[in-house]
Amino acid sequence: MPEHFPFCKNRFYRLCRCVFFWCTALSFSLLAVCSAVVTAYFPADYTEIPFLSVSALPWVALGCGAACAAGVWLVRRLRCVPPRALKLAACLCVFFISAVWAWFNGAAPEADRAMVCAGASGLLAGDYSLLRPLAYYSQFPYQLGTTLWAALLARLFGTGHHFFAFEVCNALFAALLTWFLLGITQLLTESRAALIAGAALCIATFPTALLSTFIYGTLASAACCAGAVYYAMQAVCSGRWRCYFAAGGLMALAMLAKPNSAVFLVGLGLLYMLAALRQKKLRPLAGLALALALCLAASEAMLLCMEAVSGYDLHSGEPFAAWVAMGLQEGPLGPGWFNQYNDILYVLHQGDGAAITAEAAEMIKARCLVFLRQPSYAAHFFGLKTLTQWCEPTYAVFWTSRSALLESLAPAAVRAFYAGPVHHAAVFAADVVQALTYAGAALALWLRRRSLSAEALIPAVIVFGGLVFHTFWEAKSLYIWSYAIMMIPYAAAGLPAAYSALCMRRATCKASADRSAERI
Repeated sequence: MPEHFPFCKNRFYRLCRCVFFWCTALSFSLLAVCSAVVTAYFPADYTEIPFLSVSALPWVALGCGAACAAGVWLVRRLRCVPPRALKLAACLCVFFISAVWAWFNGAAPEADRAMVCAGASGLLAGDYSLLRPLAYYSQFPYQLGTTLWAALLARLFGTGHHFFAFEVCNALFAALLTWFLLGITQLLTESRAALIAGAALCIATFPTALLSTFIYGTLASAACCAGAVYYAMQAVCSGRWRCYFAAGGLMALAMLAKPNSAVFLVGLGLLYMLAALRQKKLRPLAGLALALALCLAASEAMLLCMEAVSGYDLHSGEPFAAWVAMGLQEGPLGPGWFNQYNDILYVLHQGDGAAITAEAAEMIKARCLVFLRQPSYAAHFFGLKTLTQWCEPTYAVFWTSRSALLESLAPAAVRAFYAGPVHHAAVFAADVVQALTYAGAALALWLRRRSLSAEALIPAVIVFGGLVFHTFWEAKSLYIWSYAIMMIPYAAAGLPAAYSALCMRRATCKASADRSAERI
C-alpha cells in the first residue's frame, strides 16, 4: 500500500487500527465463506420471500477461476493504458449498460417509488395532501429529498418524461460511483493491475447498472457517499480545504437522498479523528465539524422549506426505535424483514412519536430477553437474517423492476433476464462476482495486514458498520448493495496481490526443487 497514510506510534491509534483490522478481516472472511457456500434467491413468482440454497461449490469455484483467468488476460492487455483513460472507459461502460437497460426496461414505479412520483406530481400541482398529518410524508419525511429531485426533473422535462430523466440521472450516478470507487482503489494501492481489476469488478457488478430503473435515492446516495469517502481520504492526505468541502457537501447530498447514509458519516468522523490524532493537528476535526454542519443544515433547510410551503409539521416521522423493533421480529418475508409493524404502530398511536418509541422500546426489550433465553434461536434468527441479505447476489434488482415482467412492459430480450435460462445465468454470474469481491477484499486485508493504516481501513469499517446496522435494522438485500460495493477497492487490491503471492511462491518452490535436483 502506498504511504498516503503512514503509521503513528500513538498507542490509542494503534489500538484503533488493531480493532478495525480484526473486525473487518474476520467479517470479510466470514462473508467470503458464506457467499461461496450459500446463495439466497427470490422465488420465481417474484414475491419478496428470500430462501437459501446451498451453492454448487464446484461450479462457483470454476466460475471464479475463469473470471480470474480473464482478469489476468485483461491486465496483460491493458497495463499500458493510462489510468485516467481506464477509469473513463469503465465509467462510460457502466453508463451505457445503465442507460440501455433503462431505455428498454419500461418498469413502472411501485410501492415507495410510486409514492415518491405521486408526491413530486403533487408538489408541482400545489397539492400537499401527502404531507398532512398521518399521510405518507408525515410518516416518512426522509423521502422528501428524492421527491424534490423527481419534482425538479418533472419541471425540466415534463411529467411525461420525468421517469426516464430520473433513470438517465441514475445512470450518471452509477458512472460517478464507478469513478469514485476506482479513485479509492488508487488511494489504497498504486498497482496498475489493481486498477484494472477494480474497473472489471465495477462493470461486472451489474446490479449497479440495473438499479437505474429504481426511482429512488439509492444510486444518488451511494455515489455521493463514495465521493465523500474519496475526498475525505484525499483531505487527510493533502490537507486541502477544497477536499474537506467536497467531502462535506457530498455527504450532505447523500443524507438528503437517503438518511441511512449516516453510517458513512460515522466512518468519515472516525477517519478525521484518526487523522487528527496521527497528524496532531486540528484541521481534520474542523473538517468533521464542517461535514456535520453541512449535513444538519441541508436536512433542516429542506424540512423548514417544505413546512413553510405546506403548513404541516414534518419533523416527527417514524421513530428510530420502531425500525429496530421490526428488525428484531419474525415476519412473513423472513427474520427482520418488513412485516408492517412500524406502519401499524404509527396508525395505532396517530403519529405520536413518544408513544411509538415507548411501545417499540418494550418490544425491543422483549425480543432481547427471548434472544438471551434462547441462544440457539438467536443464532438461527440473526444467521438467517444476515445470509438472506449478504448472500443474495442480485441485491433485489430484478425484484425492484419486476413490473417489467409482470405487466409485459419490456421487450422479450429484456424479459428474458427475469425468468428462464438467461435469468439463471445472470444470477450465477452475480453470485460469482459477489464471491470474488468478498474473497478478494478478505485477501487484501490479510495479505496487507502489516502495511494497512487505520485510515486505509475506514472504507472497510464502513462496510462492517453496515453489517452491524442491518443486523438490527429492517432487513433487505437491496440495502446491502450500498455497503457491498465499498468492498470493490479492497477486492481490486487483493486479487492481484494474491495472484502475485501465488506466482512468487511457485517460483520459490521451483527454485528450491531445482537446487535439490542439482545436489542430487
